[in-house]
Amino acid sequence: MVISSVQITWWELTGLLGACLYAASYLGAAFDKIPSQSIHYYLIKLIAATMVLVSLTESFNLASVVIQVFFIAVSCIGIVRHVGKTRVGEAPLGAGYPVPPFTDSASIVVQLAQSDTADRNWRNRSDFG
Repeated sequence: MVISSVQITWWELTGLLGACLYAASYLGAAFDKIPSQSIHYYLIKLIAATMVLVSLTESFNLASVVIQVFFIAVSCIGIVRHVGKTRVGEAPLGAGYPVPPFTDSASIVVQLAQSDTADRNWRNRSDFG
């Protein structure tokens, strides 16, 4: 049995790591681990695009260069918008909605039970004639 060794250059390794960052950021956004409008998401995309772009210096591909430059530009715009929002004092992009007054499921059940009891008491009032 012959096992061939795989030779990976630093350029290829850089591109593969960039591709892994792309995949990780998409998975993080898909599973709500990274908000897609957070600064972390844009930073990961910026690093990934830069790594893939660097790897293209060894084996040039115009279409790949164009898309990586696009991702870098959009990431920079997102970062600037995010930093601009936090500097002005507004809520940053991806800050999310305010936390509700109850956070665990037991509190939700209690809140629902109380609102149902109040609703039944309101409907059973005797002043409706």
